[in-house]
Amino acid sequence: MNAITNAQMCSVSLKRDNSDRSALDKLRTVCGEFDTLCQSGRRMSRTDKIFIAPLEAELWVLTRRICALIEMVEQNPVQASELEVFRRDTFVPKVLRWYRMNDELDRIWNKPAGYSGDYHTIELLCQNDTSVGDFEDIFLQHVLRCDMASQHRSKVLAHTEFLMCVLKQGIGRSIRILNIGCGPSYDVRQAIACLQNDSLGEIILADLESRSPRLLRT
Repeated sequence: MNAITNAQMCSVSLKRDNSDRSALDKLRTVCGEFDTLCQSGRRMSRTDKIFIAPLEAELWVLTRRICALIEMVEQNPVQASELEVFRRDTFVPKVLRWYRMNDELDRIWNKPAGYSGDYHTIELLCQNDTSVGDFEDIFLQHVLRCDMASQHRSKVLAHTEFLMCVLKQGIGRSIRILNIGCGPSYDVRQAIACLQNDSLGEIILADLESRSPRLLRT
């Protein structure tokens, strides 16, 4: 009985390992397809911009496949070490390097403020300029349309709606708002712009990055 149980466990483990290894192989293949498409697409886009729109659509499909396959491989901790090798030897040279050709994304990756999501990055996400005029714009567009970027804009929208409710109270009485970690204050700017009447009060903005509150003054 124990021998049968052990055999069954080994069989399940082997099947899972083979499945994950197959997913890792597929992941490497899709990254290769991504790299090849970028190379040819970049060459064609130099002479004719008409290729950019269909190229963006094809690369977005591959990007989603890459993300899905990474999640699949990550489910098995046995493959963690191989995934690190994959990131270094495959993902960085075949996928990440193309994203970093966009100046904005290269800045985000370098984290000049020392952390992710500084005021400039938040402003970029909130502005959500999805226009694609050049090859490098494709990758910024992909970041702006991803789920995390969309979730952040929804959060800022909720902040804006809350601030509008508070600012409307300033029509009848003076109000004070303290916004700590304000970033670019996109929510504050939007709320003020949407006010139909003057509001009496004071908004205090505080942020580790001294340039963040200046956006409100501009």
